[in-house]
Amino acid sequence: MNKRLIALLSILSLFLTLPTFPVNAAAKAGAKCTKVGVKSVVNDKSYICTKSGKKLTWLESKNKQSAPGLPGGFETNTTYSTDIGYEHQFDRPNAIDPGTPTEWKAMESQSSVQKLGFRIKKYQLGQQRPKSLVTSKSDLLSADACKMPDRSGDYFLRAFPSSGNEQFVVGRGAYPKPKVTIQVVPIFAEDTAKPTRTPEEEYGKYFNFIKNWIEYSSDVPSEVLIRYPDKYLSFSKKIKPYEISHKLERPHPTFANDLLAEVDSQINFSGAQMVVVVVPGGTPLDVIQQGPLGDFITQEGTIGAGSSVYPDTYANPLRLQYAGLAHPYWWIHEFFHLGIPLDDHYGDQRFDVNSEYGMGWWTLMTPGGGDLSIWEKWILGYIADSQVRCADKSNTSLHWLAPSSVKTTEDKALIIPLSQTKVIVIESIRAAGMYYKWPKNTWGALTYVVDVTKEIHGYGMTLILPQNRSAGTLPYKLAEAPLRIGESVTYEGVKISIVESGNFGDVIKVEKVA
Repeated sequence: MNKRLIALLSILSLFLTLPTFPVNAAAKAGAKCTKVGVKSVVNDKSYICTKSGKKLTWLESKNKQSAPGLPGGFETNTTYSTDIGYEHQFDRPNAIDPGTPTEWKAMESQSSVQKLGFRIKKYQLGQQRPKSLVTSKSDLLSADACKMPDRSGDYFLRAFPSSGNEQFVVGRGAYPKPKVTIQVVPIFAEDTAKPTRTPEEEYGKYFNFIKNWIEYSSDVPSEVLIRYPDKYLSFSKKIKPYEISHKLERPHPTFANDLLAEVDSQINFSGAQMVVVVVPGGTPLDVIQQGPLGDFITQEGTIGAGSSVYPDTYANPLRLQYAGLAHPYWWIHEFFHLGIPLDDHYGDQRFDVNSEYGMGWWTLMTPGGGDLSIWEKWILGYIADSQVRCADKSNTSLHWLAPSSVKTTEDKALIIPLSQTKVIVIESIRAAGMYYKWPKNTWGALTYVVDVTKEIHGYGMTLILPQNRSAGTLPYKLAEAPLRIGESVTYEGVKISIVESGNFGDVIKVEKVA
């Protein structure tokens, strides 16, 4: 055997005896990976290694799935990780969204409809965490200490229902909640359009949007059931003379009873908590608008949250002042006015920082297009007590809050009780969920006061504005209200400061000052 052959065999033997080392297998969604945060691109698809429980798996981020010249990808069912950051940057919540699903494009183009989000941008909390050592919950007040009771005589729900609120005792409550059954009642009459499709074919996109939002926004188990008859049911009376209008301050006195007299025998209302009346698409808006319909006293029992809605693919959209309420965002907003209602948070609507400016255009219960406030999510059961940090105003403490519109079981709400009728609430805002259009200069710790003694319509929740800069009015009212890193506010002897921020949310310091 010559020397060259011997050398070759020696090298081959060496390679065969070398130990092997684990490497990431070709990335695909759900497959195992070895290091959190590692990214991989396979066949133009982007993946990131994330940890779920004790397992490391690839999560498809869809970062590379973009249309030419457009940011990111637009898959409506994708769940993103906060570790990759918040994408789809917009300059205002009312900006046109290139990723609007096809079924909403026509509505988005209507000049009378706000260009609020027509989808839910889903994020799950990744593995990034703050460096700050936060105060242990064992050193804080219990969540129960922050459960400020509502005033039973108030028409609106502003805090936790008290035992004296008889309407809650009999189960009317505020809906929709994480577990809810919605009964659709589709009707046609002499003055509506004639049915050409099934109710689900026409209104499924609305109810799917609502279901999608509820199930994503609920950090607790959720179940949303939407029930449709398979056809529109005939109603013998004209609908327009009932004058069902968004301007109704109280439920219509007779419409629900007249309607049930004709359709109750054709629908099983068992188990429903909400009733939504729809008419065929193309019906003129002045025939039936969005309006409260009150109790539906059915053969199967009483349902305390009934509503009409604007027709889909409506005719003459500019004829009425409130035509924009055909947007699915406004469906959710108006649904929360049913039953035991949530209030609007407009304040006096002057948006003057020297008056009662309320929440500006922040949160779902204003025109701004945002998500439900974390306080309201708590009182309605969208987050658990275990996600609430209740801080004593007299003690110094440090708190990490995950973004309130990101899916997680981590802490989301910081509550500081000031009295039995007033609390400070803090939540972290990032561009996720229904906040996905919010520009970066609006991210931070949204800080506000809930005062149940303020029972005037539009009052009761008020932003605590930053001290060291203007709160701003663009791109919407009081847009720059959230605190950013290094900033602070002081309210009734409590100083609130932001000491760390990131994709994970915000770290907040609470301390007593003279």
